[in-house]
Amino acid sequence: MVKGDSDGTDPKDAGAKWVEVKSLTGYKNRRAVYNKTSWQPWDLSKQKYSYHRQFYLDRVGNTSINELPEFKKSSGFEWWLQDFRKRTVSGFDRNVIGDIAKDLKELPTGDTDITKVSVNNDNYSVNNVKDKVRLGNIKNLIVRHAKDIIFRDADPELVQKLFDEVE
Repeated sequence: MVKGDSDGTDPKDAGAKWVEVKSLTGYKNRRAVYNKTSWQPWDLSKQKYSYHRQFYLDRVGNTSINELPEFKKSSGFEWWLQDFRKRTVSGFDRNVIGDIAKDLKELPTGDTDITKVSVNNDNYSVNNVKDKVRLGNIKNLIVRHAKDIIFRDADPELVQKLFDEVE
């Protein structure tokens, strides 16, 4: 998904944000079950899938060093992780976000010169990661961040009435 701005910025234009929406199981029967190894720093010598790899490549794609002629740099990227609860299964919570942020802030292991250049030597802290990884109910995240864009041409009173009834 690509997020534009409430000022009418077209999401396809440079300056829009990239948003990945994920619904991942964090707990089953109140026990943590998320795969911690999927969040650990990606080893460049292996072609193994991981969330760290995805997050790192989003960082690379959002770095000014990547000025290719056909490339439109976004103004940022976000990951939205769904906070859901079913009877025996639930999504991530703030504790899990804190745990994964410690790994996501790291660069991949392997050729550190390449990885530092690829993100323009930007260092990430746990707080940088927490700014990018949002936790919440997907409906609320979309309403908070996309309502003005989705309903740009609709009657504001009607839109407000709709959201009042949904809550």
